[in-house]
This record gives sequence, C-alpha cells and structure tokens, in this order.
Amino acid sequence: MIVSGKFLLFWWRLSLLFAIASLYGGVVACTRDLPDPGQFVHVENGGKEPEQPQQPFQTDPDPQSPSEPQQPEGRVDIPDSTFRAWILWNYDSNKDGVLDQDEAASVTKIEFSTENVTTLDGIQYFPNLTYLHAQGIRDWDNDKNLGRLTELDLSGNPKLQHIHLIYNNIKTLKLAECPDLDYLCIDYNEVTELDVKGFHHMTLLQVSYNKLKTIDVSGLNELTEFHCDSNPIETITLSNAKLESFRCAGTLVKELDFTRCPKINNVDCLNCKNLTTIKLAKGQVVGNVRKEETVKIVYGNE
Repeated sequence: MIVSGKFLLFWWRLSLLFAIASLYGGVVACTRDLPDPGQFVHVENGGKEPEQPQQPFQTDPDPQSPSEPQQPEGRVDIPDSTFRAWILWNYDSNKDGVLDQDEAASVTKIEFSTENVTTLDGIQYFPNLTYLHAQGIRDWDNDKNLGRLTELDLSGNPKLQHIHLIYNNIKTLKLAECPDLDYLCIDYNEVTELDVKGFHHMTLLQVSYNKLKTIDVSGLNELTEFHCDSNPIETITLSNAKLESFRCAGTLVKELDFTRCPKINNVDCLNCKNLTTIKLAKGQVVGNVRKEETVKIVYGNE
C-alpha cells in the first residue's frame, strides 16, 4: 500500500497530540489534592493538636548578687558595729574578720565600755562566758547615764559568775539560771522587775538606782551583801542565813523583817519616809543600824 505524504504528516501530528495529552493527564494526576495529613495527626492524638515542644524552664537569676555573699556556716553574728569590732580585736584568733563558733566558745571574759554600744545581741553565742563587765558612763552634772544599752538578754549564758552593768539605761534584763552566779551589779539603770530566786550561790547583789517596786531575795543563803537604795520599792522579802550588810536608803518600804537573817550586822535605811518598823528575832543584835528616829525596832512577838 502506498501512503501519501499528507497522510504521514497527519498521523505524526495526531501521535504528537496524544503524547501531549497523556503527559498533561499524568501531570494532573500528580498534582491532584491529597488527603490532609493533619487528619491523621488528629486521629493519632485523640483529636488534639500536636503539642509543641516546650522551651527549657527559665529561672530568675539568683537574687543574691556576688557582692553580697551568704553568711558562712558557723559564723557568729554581732549586729552592733562597736561591740563586733571589740570582739574581733580580742578574739578573732585567725584574723579573718569573722568570729566562728569555735572562737566564740573560747571566750570567757568580756569587759568594755557601752558608751557607744546600743545592743549586745549576739552575746548568746558565747556559751562559756563567765565574766561580763559592760559599764556605761555617768554624767553626774546632768544626773544621767550615758550607757546606751536599754535591754539585755543573758538567758543564753548559763555559766556566768560575774555580771556588772552599771551606768546604762537597761529597762529589761533577762537572766539564765546561772548556778554559779556570784556577783550581780546593775546599779544606775531603769530595771523595773528582777527575778533572782535561782541564784543560790550569789554573795553580792546591788540593784540601787533602778525602778524596782518589789524584790524577793529569800532563799539566797549565800548572800552576804544586798543594796537596793533609791528604788520605789515598797516590799522587800528577806530570808538569808548569811546576810551581813543591807542597804535600802531612799526607798518606799514600810517594814523590814530581819528575823530570818541571823547574821545581819549592818543596816542602812535612812530616808525611807514610809518605814515604821524594823523586826528582829528575840535576842538578835545588830551592830549598826542607820534609821530615822521615828522608826521603831521590835523583837520577837512584840
């Protein structure tokens, strides 16, 4: 069969058209909308959106800057700068500018002026302290004390034997049960209450020029000398086997009873405007009694 050129040209064009159509259809098939992959994600996660990865938890920066280091473990904190300087000068054995607990435990004696000291807070960290002498200064011209202490807590110092606190302005004084306390002097302060019942080894007690209204020293069988001049005291309870010297000049006491103080030998009760009677046991002799003429001495059951 003889094929003409026109027929061949037609056939070639038709084949080219089918080829192009086939290629276009394949391209369409390839670009057909596919299922949303998100629907499978929804199914796999129970219908919830996939969780986004969390960022690592960020904490606030340390509020304590490097310039403010934390207090070293075992450090003894003494707030008052003057008291702290005195302690460090005398007891900072390794000279590191810090008093540690071992250094504090070695302290048995503290003796200094309180003219520029407002508090002895921190003294509770000296467990072996036996001697405390914290004396202020007296302005005699203006009749006032210049010691700046107004309160003192010694309840953490049970080994104290000697306490001397004159010329301060202490209103509140807390004492531990100090079984070895021998000497307590708080003259020229502002103390309003004082409990000394537990100090069975005390030999000398001086509380003159305070604001005490009553005091009970009965049972202090080692007490030999007791002074409480110039207090607004109305009641003094005495029962002291070894008491020898007693002073209460300028108080408001109404009666003094020494019948249970067999060794009393020296009594000064001048300027006690309310005092009317001094009681002694029958046959008891007192070497020296200073009193107003209106004060009567009675013996026994008189």
